[in-house]
Amino acid sequence: MTSHNVCFGSLPVLCLLLSLIIPTVVFGAEEPPRGQILVEIEFEKIKDNQWCDLELKKVQPIGIYYIEMTSENKLPWGAWGSKQDIYTDGVAWKDDQPIKKADLRLQYRVKNSWVELIKVKPLGVINDAWFPFQLTKSLGQSFLAKEPFDGVGLHTPTWNQNNSTGKLTLYAEKVAKSVNGKRQLATTWSALRGL
Repeated sequence: MTSHNVCFGSLPVLCLLLSLIIPTVVFGAEEPPRGQILVEIEFEKIKDNQWCDLELKKVQPIGIYYIEMTSENKLPWGAWGSKQDIYTDGVAWKDDQPIKKADLRLQYRVKNSWVELIKVKPLGVINDAWFPFQLTKSLGQSFLAKEPFDGVGLHTPTWNQNNSTGKLTLYAEKVAKSVNGKRQLATTWSALRGL
């Protein structure tokens, strides 16, 4: 039996296979997974510790995505996260280099509700479990969206500044294709394996 024409409608099976190949796709990469730009927004007067969210016009399918912040402004901006590698389905990147054992706090909007995908509990003290990563050239996080979503954001410190500016961009790397209302697992698996 070949898997070329097999079509599964089971979402859990797709998520399981995507989870199994994420380490190969994302961790072995030499640069951040910048695929197609889905949305790019310039933020102004960013307040300390606010969520900087991107809202999309269309719901995005299950797949691999990358959110990245950049700024030409010299005022500080960054993302809260953890130095403990708490999220196995993605990688944090700084200046086009993977940050070992680190993830950025990330939320996405699923069915009109914001859900924390990469959960980092805010603490009263900075340590490896609650760490502010400061932007220099670029700072980003790859992630596996296991559900369709229409918004995504990062929790951003500005080191007590209230007038920082910067750009947030969402890229789609690989997404599940829909065939007759079902997810075509074999096609997605082949596309992701080819990375």
